[in-house]
Amino acid sequence: MRTLIIYYSRTQTTKKIAEKIAEKLSADILEIKDKKNRTGIKGYMTAGSDAMRGALTELEEFDKSPADYDLCVLATPVWAWRPSVPISTFIEKQKENMGEVALIITQGAEPPKQENIFGMMEEKLGKKSMANLHLSTLQVKKEAYEEQIKEFIQKIHS
Repeated sequence: MRTLIIYYSRTQTTKKIAEKIAEKLSADILEIKDKKNRTGIKGYMTAGSDAMRGALTELEEFDKSPADYDLCVLATPVWAWRPSVPISTFIEKQKENMGEVALIITQGAEPPKQENIFGMMEEKLGKKSMANLHLSTLQVKKEAYEEQIKEFIQKIHS
């Protein structure tokens, strides 16, 4: 199965997981780049505000097309209990070009409602995800995620 890992990462936490999954799946990888500066405290506040409003953003051009892949794995941080604005924008513009999808979210806290975030993404995509992975920032920093990644990959292969 030809696989593309598509990720956005403001703080490099999601990037670390996207690269780990790409390695394990022998997948291509595509980093989504936002034209809006989201660094520092101002970037953090703007990110949350934009996510709450359901805003979209302008993305830099990318060199891979989801249409060329059987599976697209979308990886995003959570902003204000929602998928990041760059990933939401990518989904809005590319959902018709994606076949099967799997979803990854990283978040600073252990949320009681992460399924709502996956549900929001599935609704935007107009399809169900074949596998979902949620990791906290602490799990990523401590590299305490091998079992969850193994289960995620098993779901993809089943």
